[in-house]
Amino acid sequence: MTRLTTRGLAKLQGQMTALGPDAAMTESELSREIDKLAIRAGWHLRPKDVDELASLQPGEPVLLPGLVFHPTIMYRSEPGWPDKTLIRRRDRRIIFAECKRQDGKVRPRQAQILELLRAFVLPPEERDAIQAWLGAPQPPEPLHRITAIEVFVWRPSDLPEIERVLR
Repeated sequence: MTRLTTRGLAKLQGQMTALGPDAAMTESELSREIDKLAIRAGWHLRPKDVDELASLQPGEPVLLPGLVFHPTIMYRSEPGWPDKTLIRRRDRRIIFAECKRQDGKVRPRQAQILELLRAFVLPPEERDAIQAWLGAPQPPEPLHRITAIEVFVWRPSDLPEIERVLR
């Protein structure tokens, strides 16, 4: 077992400071930050907001604008499934994101599942063309049902990019 000396600890703290304040962020802290960004960007309604909407429209179903799913108990869940699944109705987007510490490694099973999910991602030029058609008053019939699927591995240093992606 290696002992960390005072000098070694100071050096390590200096390296962490050089990496920035997000370097020591855990996966669960990153996950909570993503939740906050997602709520602000319209990816999710908290249950109390759904109840409030239901009271304003009695007898009518409340259509969720989006959903942020993060399994808290992995028992009997698919090993390697991404930490976050985000769904938003208004722009028909689904995001699968694996949250990692700054220096965290993607495990082999996680990499396999991320690669499988990426098989459903449209190339940017196709996605842009579809988005333009979706903005048309009468998009062609098969195109208005296409959903944009995005797959990411997110780390604390990605927070500015995560915020941009979730807008």
